[in-house]
Amino acid sequence: MNSYDSTWEDLCLQFYPRLSAHARRLTHGNIERAEDLVQETMVRILGCDRPSSEIQTPLAYAFTIMKNALRDQIRKSTRRQIVSLDDPLNVELQKQLPVIQPTVQRDLENKGLLKAVKLKGGRLTGREGRLLELMADGKDAGQIADIFEEDIRIIKSDCNALKAKLRYRLAKWQK
Repeated sequence: MNSYDSTWEDLCLQFYPRLSAHARRLTHGNIERAEDLVQETMVRILGCDRPSSEIQTPLAYAFTIMKNALRDQIRKSTRRQIVSLDDPLNVELQKQLPVIQPTVQRDLENKGLLKAVKLKGGRLTGREGRLLELMADGKDAGQIADIFEEDIRIIKSDCNALKAKLRYRLAKWQK
């Protein structure tokens, strides 16, 4: 079973029943999700640049691609929806934000401004939101590092990246 002279199309047709059964197990019997997963797997396999002759065990390769496709689907479904302030349809939210002059560090250390930015949203990840909240509460990098149980250098880097992101936002909101 290790020597195939077939193309990916032939292998997909040959492995379809086994891929379907494996997808049903991975999706806990959800037939619709299993069919979507098999389809996504086949699309990824057919779109790959490697010739099928290079793969020693094409079925195992297909199962790995299927597992990765399922992980991507799960990540996509659990990702929090982000409300963008850049969206022109989001005019009401943009009007609620304070108009400020971005004098960089001073404004970013302003607790009221940080809380306003936090409350009004924007594209902040969960981690960025938590960092912003802790910074607004007056915590320094050492205290935040203790809370996150991470190296202080990582926290300082994340805080600087967040400040740069907010700086950009503040400049954009001013326009």
